[in-house]
Amino acid sequence: FRKAGVPEDRYFGNLASELRALGYDVIVLPWLVNVQRSTRDAFRWFRKHSDQYIIPEDFYSIADYAWAAGVVIKHARLFKGDQVFEGVTIRHLIKEACRKSAADPEIAKFVRYFRLIKKLAKRDFHIDIFIDKFENMITEKPQVLALRKFMPDVMTVGFQHALAPHPLLLNMFTTPEETKVAPHPDAIVCNSSFTAELFSKEGFSPEQLRVGPSMRYRYLLSQKKNKKDRGNVVLIVLPLDAVFLREVMAKAWQAFSHDKNILFQIKVHPMISREDWNRVLRDTPLSSNWDECTVEISEMVSVVKCALVAGGSTASLELLLAGVPVVMIGAETDIVMNPLAWFPELEGPVYSPDDLKRKILNVLSNYEEEASKVEAWARAKRHQCLSDINQKNIAAFVSPVDKVIKI
Repeated sequence: FRKAGVPEDRYFGNLASELRALGYDVIVLPWLVNVQRSTRDAFRWFRKHSDQYIIPEDFYSIADYAWAAGVVIKHARLFKGDQVFEGVTIRHLIKEACRKSAADPEIAKFVRYFRLIKKLAKRDFHIDIFIDKFENMITEKPQVLALRKFMPDVMTVGFQHALAPHPLLLNMFTTPEETKVAPHPDAIVCNSSFTAELFSKEGFSPEQLRVGPSMRYRYLLSQKKNKKDRGNVVLIVLPLDAVFLREVMAKAWQAFSHDKNILFQIKVHPMISREDWNRVLRDTPLSSNWDECTVEISEMVSVVKCALVAGGSTASLELLLAGVPVVMIGAETDIVMNPLAWFPELEGPVYSPDDLKRKILNVLSNYEEEASKVEAWARAKRHQCLSDINQKNIAAFVSPVDKVIKI
């Protein structure tokens, strides 16, 4: 509800309106995150527009909530006995992952979708195409399973919305064995030809993959360069992981707490709770030249000279394609997740506050030269990593699965 109290879709952008313009009836299942208004008030808005939205909670009974909780609790004992990977016993890692899954109440929200689809089928609610985001995660599985069971004629479509998954994000890839049993959608619409080719190399069937529009990044295809003096503005893009978030802020503050001539704009991940962010601020009391960025990255690319991006965030590639020099900081508390690793000509992340400071000061003092290098790289890569909206790309969401759309 960012603009004028109207919902704004983070993943699909204006896809619903594009499909409506083609004559489709589009109903949206809203997934609310960090809503500033009350949930009751948000639901009230959706109910006023019931021709465009379905609120799952309006269909559930107490039994549905209890059933979903039971399914989630069962995660704690999904795997029994020894688990071995490449000759190494990993049962303790598996056990801990199952424990965390069983203790995560958010999972139950998506498990309940199985009951929702069942209830809609009983009410003869007709669906031709079901479109969901695609990250190959648990949040997408119940609805695919339910549609196959209760509405087998529905075509399921997953939208791979990110510019690039990093190589160690294993859930985004698959194997021929897994594809035979996993509840993947019938078709996967990829963000660009780059990600479609990547998914094909990493296990998904080319017949399953389609190239769609880069819904979240369309502005990069029509971006106008701002010739005004940008000043020493540095954008800090923070990660979702709370532990890594603290690490990034601690290192950035250690590196630049005494630099008063640089304006730092801090972009908090939109799915981080305000409670977690406020805890970080209590631990790191920032000075007046550090401020929280309240607008989208698309509005910052013409303002900043440099971006400090946490490893694992695809904002690093977004900013580079916008012509903004990027310094990536890696995690010492986790596996290094680097979406830029697909591009060997790009430098890897830094880890220490000293290296971080040296890199950023080098960009600021040699901005024209550094920005020219990045812009030349971006011009060469935009056609590969971005895809505009056109009739063919929109058709990727709605064309029957037996009609192959070549990648």
